Amino acid sequence: MSEYSEAPDYLPLSQLNAYAYCPRRFYYEFVLGEMLVNEHVLGGQQLHERVANSILSSTKKARWASGSRITPSSVRRLWL
Repeated sequence: MSEYSEAPDYLPLSQLNAYAYCPRRFYYEFVLGEMLVNEHVLGGQQLHERVANSILSSTKKARWASGSRITPSSVRRLWL
């Protein structure tokens, strides 16, 4: 078993942009998995978490009220 994970078939545009901006930073963030968390990143993470929690709680309440016991799910990619 290899200690390295298999490389993806494609690179997302955001990763290409990050590499073009700074190859060293790209290596730290995407290869080593280290990310510098500054006030902007932390604020964005908190905002996303707050929005996700409010959507999840309102969706859950609506489904429970309607009698459905299906838990909500999220879609990461949608191919058209």
